[in-house]
Amino acid sequence: MPRSPVAASPRTRVISIFSTNTSLPNRPSEPLSTMLDFGFLERFMTDSAGLLPRVILHERVDAEGFSGTRKVAVEQLTCTVLSTPREDTLVLLVAEIDSSAAAADLSDYVTHMHVDRDRLELLGGPLTTWLAERLPVGDGFRIGYAHHLILADGELATKLLAEPGDRSALVAELMTYRAAGRGKVAAPKAPEAINDPGQSMIAHGRSLTVAAGWSSTIHNGLVLVATSMISAFAVLRRARLRAFDALQDDLRSAADSLAEAREVHARLATELGEVQLDLSFGVEAYIDSVLIPDSRLDVYRESLHAVAGMDSGLANTSRMVERLGSVVAARSTVLASAEQSLQERRDRMLTTMVAVGSMIAIPPALLLAYFGSSTSDITGERSIFDLSVYWPAYLLAWAPFTGLLVIGWLARRRVRATRQLLPGLGEPAPGTPRRRR
Repeated sequence: MPRSPVAASPRTRVISIFSTNTSLPNRPSEPLSTMLDFGFLERFMTDSAGLLPRVILHERVDAEGFSGTRKVAVEQLTCTVLSTPREDTLVLLVAEIDSSAAAADLSDYVTHMHVDRDRLELLGGPLTTWLAERLPVGDGFRIGYAHHLILADGELATKLLAEPGDRSALVAELMTYRAAGRGKVAAPKAPEAINDPGQSMIAHGRSLTVAAGWSSTIHNGLVLVATSMISAFAVLRRARLRAFDALQDDLRSAADSLAEAREVHARLATELGEVQLDLSFGVEAYIDSVLIPDSRLDVYRESLHAVAGMDSGLANTSRMVERLGSVVAARSTVLASAEQSLQERRDRMLTTMVAVGSMIAIPPALLLAYFGSSTSDITGERSIFDLSVYWPAYLLAWAPFTGLLVIGWLARRRVRATRQLLPGLGEPAPGTPRRRR
């Protein structure tokens, strides 16, 4: 797949990144570096390809049939669909716009892409329908989180570099889409470490980044950072929903046997494992510079995550998963105790059956052995049930087992009555008077 010519375009690129509610397993894909040029960073992209989003669809579309061209002339439109290592789907719409376009018109375009993301139209129908036909996916395909990047060039870049990013009236005008008629927006963040007045600038809010003066390599790096953040937020949301749904399913499931209880618990433990994998390879893998080490991208990532609340979102979700893990551990203990109790009951039942069988079988066997012996004490004229004559034999046969039964019963009562067999069991709390026995 050839790299998209938008990577080297002199026009301003407006890139809209969307998460979706769809997973696409086992789809043919290619590395992200086939679409975007990452320059000297490509070695890290290649080494980390397994942990980075991959391209599953890259197609140019007719810009005239796109609803975002209401006030700006989109000269070229490209749609790219990415799949993450956890098989989540991301959509990138890359619009090339003339760099002389008015800031108000660009703001209107970004407003439409952000606020009306569920109503975007392409070629006479909803964008989601156009995507669903090409992926393909089932019903209910929807767009989730969004972040947009205005990567300025030409005339727009010159205007942006003319004044500092954090006090730029032009940047403020570009970001007014966040207000959408509802008042002022938060001041854009312009990290000092990556803003060189007159040379380069980056300013961003939670959902929009404006950059100018950088090479296409750094611009594409910004796209990767923003893409990773949107993907991570989608994973955090799904992790919370999956954890809650798994717990609800566990609570609603009526287990009539220990085997069914184990099955329900296994499902809960499996879901917990999947959630933990999501957090590890869908969020934590992208929150630092290990995969793509670059100081400029590091500063942008930290600033963007701080504005969006990525660290707190991850921490809160991790605590929720940790508490669910505690529930799973507690359920495991309860199940283990129930299984042990059941096994003990089975063992006691077997022991009781053996004892009862012994008491039933052994005395008659001893009596039959006695009556079957050739001795002058036993005569054929008398019945073996003549207790007046044979009572000593019956007494010797039954007395030992009857005595053992009485001794066992008394010993059991003694075991149940005493509370000193386990150290400290039943000891009153300090300051509590002992009850008289």
